[in-house]
Amino acid sequence: MEMQTHWTVEELELKERYSHNTYKSAEGAIGYGGNDPKAASVGHFTEDAISCAAGHPVMVGHDVLLAWHKRRMHGYNMRVQTKCQHANIVGELAIVGGIFRISRDAQDGVPGVEHGGRWLSVLKKVDGNWLTWRDMDTPSSDAKELYKVPVDVALGWVPAPLPEV
Repeated sequence: MEMQTHWTVEELELKERYSHNTYKSAEGAIGYGGNDPKAASVGHFTEDAISCAAGHPVMVGHDVLLAWHKRRMHGYNMRVQTKCQHANIVGELAIVGGIFRISRDAQDGVPGVEHGGRWLSVLKKVDGNWLTWRDMDTPSSDAKELYKVPVDVALGWVPAPLPEV
């Protein structure tokens, strides 16, 4: 579902950046897709970022975000798929959002992760780069289109049911 009907060139660039099968930092480094906790945290968020992942305590700043990403992804086969459905730029801030799916394989006694839903982020322009300043997600059946079998096969994911909402 496309929520926005008119896109500026810069909004389309943000839409493209946030509509991928990996998590990209402002510098283009791949975070989740390359299992790079630093790219997924320090390379993606402002130093004073606040992130509220569903079911987790709030995280503030690079140190906390880096530690969280290391615990969740370092050494694991982790995948993220996002689809940006709106991006609105107001001066040095941008509000972007859409749907997502996060999947991590179970291994070495650590349970797998299967989480899909809706996300909303406020970006701030820092040294010419858009970085995430405020971020949150919530489970939602809106992510069902990311659970289609052709997508699962292409990404190497096993089909999984949507999370209960």
